[in-house]
Amino acid sequence: MGPDGLAANRRAALLLPAFLLALSSALGAPGGPSILVYQNGDRAQGKVLRMDATSIVFFADHFGKIEIPRADATVTPVPAVASGNTSTGAAPPPAPASPVAASPSPPKSTPPAEAEAHSIANVTAAVRQFFGNWHGRISASSEVLSDTAAHDIYALDGHFTRKWTQDSIDLSGHYDYVRTDGIVAIDLARVAADTQHDFNRHYYARYRPSVEWSHVGAPDNINNHYVLSQQDAGIGYRVLTRPGRTFSFGVAGDLFDVWNTAPSPNHNSKVAESIFDESSLALPWRMTISQQSVWYPIANKRDGWEYHLDLSKKLTETFTVSARQEARRRNPDGSAPDYSRLKFLLGIDF
Repeated sequence: MGPDGLAANRRAALLLPAFLLALSSALGAPGGPSILVYQNGDRAQGKVLRMDATSIVFFADHFGKIEIPRADATVTPVPAVASGNTSTGAAPPPAPASPVAASPSPPKSTPPAEAEAHSIANVTAAVRQFFGNWHGRISASSEVLSDTAAHDIYALDGHFTRKWTQDSIDLSGHYDYVRTDGIVAIDLARVAADTQHDFNRHYYARYRPSVEWSHVGAPDNINNHYVLSQQDAGIGYRVLTRPGRTFSFGVAGDLFDVWNTAPSPNHNSKVAESIFDESSLALPWRMTISQQSVWYPIANKRDGWEYHLDLSKKLTETFTVSARQEARRRNPDGSAPDYSRLKFLLGIDF
């Protein structure tokens, strides 16, 4: 091989690693320095650990491991910074020292907008790192109203979700407290676990146990302390599973157990059937509307039903505001009171 061939081989050997590095950065290959850009403009620099069709697992230099839905952010390579003589690869000679020492420049102040974005990103990363593989939202609202009476109204709400290949679990908890002129009108807490197993893309099995505790409230406005345990197991069918649009329905069998502690202690159990449906729709401006409803057909009586309607708006990757409408009528257990509530909540997503 002649001198020209050896020179060509040396140039190829020098250019090939640079070409592969540039190609890896352009494709956002895992392990390379990248920038995670959220939909609201927040940024974090680090490395992609894993990226698939549904999620991005990113290790940020300052925040640690972050896992977010793929639709909530994009990954871009870190821009290359030109340095030295690119034709020869040699670094430029150092500039001669100035005979007069330059006066130190004042420290740069961080613009308020950047400082706020950085603090929000810190909150997002800290919350997500704390909950790990669990995702969800913690929301709260409060209101102090004075008209002909003094009202204190508080609500606390939490959702924790984790998904596997064919299984998922959604833990939820609600607490409502209303006091009027020093008299407690509502003091109610409820926890539930919604577990699902997918047989295929459309069919799934569902088991949902829940416990509701009420200190006051009854259909006849008499103080009624009770604990309501409800279990429903059924089969669901997903009609629509497109990104941003879902709809499913199914049938279930329900077992109700009620322990009344006041005014007279007693216990009773009932079995009922139900038809349920769930749907969600992604709207413009990072808004989402979702609803859940259950219908209880009861022989020789008016049917019972309950539903939850939630309209959410993401302010940032961390903070969300939502309006929720809840209602229940003629619960088959016979003791739980009817209600209708409208809540406005501020939540932290993770």
